[in-house]
Amino acid sequence: MKQNELLARISAQLRVKADATWVQSIVKGVLEDDSEAMNILQTILPEPIISRIQVCNLMVINNNST
Repeated sequence: MKQNELLARISAQLRVKADATWVQSIVKGVLEDDSEAMNILQTILPEPIISRIQVCNLMVINNNST
């Protein structure tokens, strides 16, 4: 593998990881009822997906409280 190809692959993986971390922080904000995070999430995900995230969070909370 050439050095340039290796560096490009590493760079791409780092960008993917950074994007995943960013999305994770937005989702966490939505789960904590952060309106700014919800506004951001609504611009990048369809409403049915956001609803699923919220329902799953409620299920986790309910399971942990029993």
